[in-house]
Amino acid sequence: MDSKEININSEGTEKHRNRREWVKNIIIVFLLIMLVLTFFSNTIMNYSLPEVSVSRISRNKVSKAYTLDLTVEANKKYTVTADENGEIKRVAVRRGQEIKEGQALFYLEAPGESTEAKTLQDNIDLEKAAYEKSLITASPDNFALAQAVEVARDKLNQAIDAKNNAPSEPSEDPEQKKNDLAEKAVLQSDLNNITEQKYELLSNGTASKLSNELGAHEKANSELETAKKELKDAEDKCAGYNAVIQAAGAENGTKTMERSIETQKLQIAQKKADLAAAAEETVKNEIAKEIATLELNLKYAEEDLKAVTEAVASLEKAKTLKAEKETAVTQKENAVKDSEKALEKKVAEVSAEINARIASLGGGVSSYDEGPSSYIGSDPLMSSSTDYDANIRAAQYELDAAINALEQKRKTDSVTDAQAQVDLDAQKKKIEKLEEQLAKLLEKQGKNEITSPVDGVVEMISFTSGQSFAAGEELLVLNLSADGFTASATVTSEQAKAVKKGTEAKVSGNDDVKVTVKNITKNKNDSSKFDLTFTVEGDVIADQQVKAELGEKASQYDKVVPKNAVKQDSTGKYVYAVRSKSTPLGNRYLAEKIPVTVIAEDDTQCAVSGDFGDSADYIITASSKPFSPGDQVRLSQE
Repeated sequence: MDSKEININSEGTEKHRNRREWVKNIIIVFLLIMLVLTFFSNTIMNYSLPEVSVSRISRNKVSKAYTLDLTVEANKKYTVTADENGEIKRVAVRRGQEIKEGQALFYLEAPGESTEAKTLQDNIDLEKAAYEKSLITASPDNFALAQAVEVARDKLNQAIDAKNNAPSEPSEDPEQKKNDLAEKAVLQSDLNNITEQKYELLSNGTASKLSNELGAHEKANSELETAKKELKDAEDKCAGYNAVIQAAGAENGTKTMERSIETQKLQIAQKKADLAAAAEETVKNEIAKEIATLELNLKYAEEDLKAVTEAVASLEKAKTLKAEKETAVTQKENAVKDSEKALEKKVAEVSAEINARIASLGGGVSSYDEGPSSYIGSDPLMSSSTDYDANIRAAQYELDAAINALEQKRKTDSVTDAQAQVDLDAQKKKIEKLEEQLAKLLEKQGKNEITSPVDGVVEMISFTSGQSFAAGEELLVLNLSADGFTASATVTSEQAKAVKKGTEAKVSGNDDVKVTVKNITKNKNDSSKFDLTFTVEGDVIADQQVKAELGEKASQYDKVVPKNAVKQDSTGKYVYAVRSKSTPLGNRYLAEKIPVTVIAEDDTQCAVSGDFGDSADYIITASSKPFSPGDQVRLSQE
């Protein structure tokens, strides 16, 4: 009986002990969970906050200036017409040449012309060919323009050969004529699309000839965009690490933070000594609370120190990465330029082939670069199969335009090989001297020339050597330089506000040209834009390109922020600033909406004014998700 009671009591005691162990384990698990949540609450909460990229408010220069590409136009034009029927022996001028009143424009065919005159003309042609070659050789930096001269000369030779080798009678096969017209329509369409750079509309045959260069150009542009994006990412990383370091006030190192931590440890040690010495329970409880607070602050201070130390190390890596990406962007930009040159060269070659094919089919030649067809007044598809004179005229026009463009480019280049220019000038003078000799010789044989009645600059020549003309036909058009030149451009309302009538623009690369705002009017098609009209004075000709800079020069401003940081709503423009708030759990960052006024802006930044206070040093430029004023945010650590 007694042993049975002992067993019963033993089993009850064992059950009670097991229950106590179970309760103790639950309490331990609960305390561990609370401890983990306490330690990592800051990190857990941060992951739910919007992640923002920031930029520091800086004191910087902002420019209101902008540059316009202007095309010079003559105020007035003069058309030279034929008084009677005749045939052109030689064209004495070229497009873009400045002409004086009484100067010979055309020399006409005369019966019984001497052998001496023919020999002199052949010498002039040889000297002109030599001058073209020297001009190209002396312009290695102007590859596209030099290439255009070579292509234009080839076109002219092809057109002359086509005329000389033309069959005596055209084919009368209706089916062949129909096929020729269809082929010329496709080729002319390809020329127009090449001129407008609509490469996707080219026929399969033409597109296949440009496929390699177009593919390389597209690839180079794509790689450049990728490199720019990677550089932007690297810059954002640097900005993020800098923000962490600056927010902790550790721009000059972490010594201050380390000393603060040591001070806190000493305070905790002192408080523990005070706790051990305290006798009263109330005092002990008070000291224990202080120790808990100090230990918590110490923990967050150590976390901040760790974060800053990691940011400093990561910043150095990010700077190295940024430098690598900047080098990559430069390399990709050079690759894009190389692909553009290769594409331009190939386009010129393909255009020359198309023009030659059109000429062989009996149609007029069209220009890839400047398109003289608009001056000639002939449709290649409507031309007769033996309209070789139109082809020669178009090719001569294009050659004159290419030579003039290359001469003007060398003239406006900031650095020119002086010796090469002296040689070129000597060749031109030799050509002019030979032309004067020929003019005097022809003058002895009779007044077989057409002269200019006014001063001006040649804009367009309608006939070339060997062509006949009728009385009343338009031979040549002159821009009357004496009546001045104008230019025009369309700008935004902000750009228009930066100028007024009489404002003088700064001309890039040519101090001899003066561009002045003549009139400012609203654009008829877009009320948000304005049309600017300019007077152009100085050493210019019609169709010349001029770069004019307008607006205020760069000024220094105290508060400059990235342009993408400035937002706008119904109340006006504003930015979001980051305010730092110290809490027992560490620093907290709050987004504050600050109304601003934009004083000046350029393509990338804005100068602003507003009530930023003393602590709003950082402006939010991007966010991972929407937020409202007063919301807590976390700074990007990437």
